Amino acid sequence: MYIKNTTTNQVLVREDNPYLNVIPHSLMEDPTLFNREISDRVLSAISKPTEDILQHLQEQGLDKACDKEKIRCLLGVASNHPSLSFDDIASALKISSQDAFLCAVALGHFTYIKAFFIKIEWYKSINGRLCLNDDAFFNLLRLAAEHTSIDIAEYLMAAVSLPGTDKAPFFWAVKEGRLPLLNYLISQWSKEDLRKMLVENADLFYQVASNGHLPILKCLVEALPSQDVETMVAHKKYLAFRSAASCCYVNIMAYLISLLNPEQVKKMLLEDCHRVFERASHMGHLPVLKCLIQHLPEDVIKNDLLKAFRYAVIVKDHSIIAYLLRIPMVLDYAKQNFFHERYIQAFVAAQSVLLKTWGVFPAPVNAAITEIEAALRHGAEDAGKCSIS
Repeated sequence: MYIKNTTTNQVLVREDNPYLNVIPHSLMEDPTLFNREISDRVLSAISKPTEDILQHLQEQGLDKACDKEKIRCLLGVASNHPSLSFDDIASALKISSQDAFLCAVALGHFTYIKAFFIKIEWYKSINGRLCLNDDAFFNLLRLAAEHTSIDIAEYLMAAVSLPGTDKAPFFWAVKEGRLPLLNYLISQWSKEDLRKMLVENADLFYQVASNGHLPILKCLVEALPSQDVETMVAHKKYLAFRSAASCCYVNIMAYLISLLNPEQVKKMLLEDCHRVFERASHMGHLPVLKCLIQHLPEDVIKNDLLKAFRYAVIVKDHSIIAYLLRIPMVLDYAKQNFFHERYIQAFVAAQSVLLKTWGVFPAPVNAAITEIEAALRHGAEDAGKCSIS
């Protein structure tokens, strides 16, 4: 794993550094913790002899550092020097109780976690809940589920009197794409209660699709009978599919298609297909266009194909031009209009893309190119007369 030194902008190899290598891989990758970054000050601190570290933290002014730097320092020092008291490191850094607690959860320090609830009762002063906003608490559950153990996630929920079937952390895990936490929360529900809750919140499929979280979508589908899956996919005129298409999440599109029978697939694709096709064309989303072309009848999208080709010519999107020229109807249309300067340029510019795509030109394309080159050589009288409307 490559780690950026934020002080020098140098790139470090985690596995080559004995101190970085001790910090758990998942913590180094976590975007809310290290995010593959570390400063010279933190590197210096974690490499000091154990007996010198607490004094070094104060001498280097790490107790006055920003919150993110203190969190990274606490995680790094605690990982490399397990004989040091977690409390002592936190005190030397003057880190907030909330951030120290977050680090304890990330490292799986169960003793500190339990002591936290015993010593700091005011965190539970409001209706038995932690005085943290929901996102902060749900992030603690995520850290426990992803980096340490489900036991800690269970303990946290019990400590704040939050039942495993509470919808709020479930919805948060779905929205954020946090699969380990979601799997744990699903295990707390009975199959029937989970089914009812998902069906009552049919927008979940749309939320997951619009965020591109395929593993989460698969997890939800596995929790539902097939008839409910079809209902969820069809919710709000197949909004999940249309949203995935708008965001160019072709893997989500393909998965949703795989859940339905051919007749349902056709119905889903025809729902607002002209708008979806146009958006994909204007956004340059070739994979989406390929998916739609593969599954929709040519007579349904004939005008869409020609519009997409004309637009690709105007904006010089050579990849889309090259792909659409493989369709005989589009190729014929282009040949009929090749005297227009834009179409000549499109053919010439697309040749390199076509060759990369096919290796050799299909015969119809070869014939079209031959005609165009002949017209260019002999200066056709009608050149430039055709419009691009």
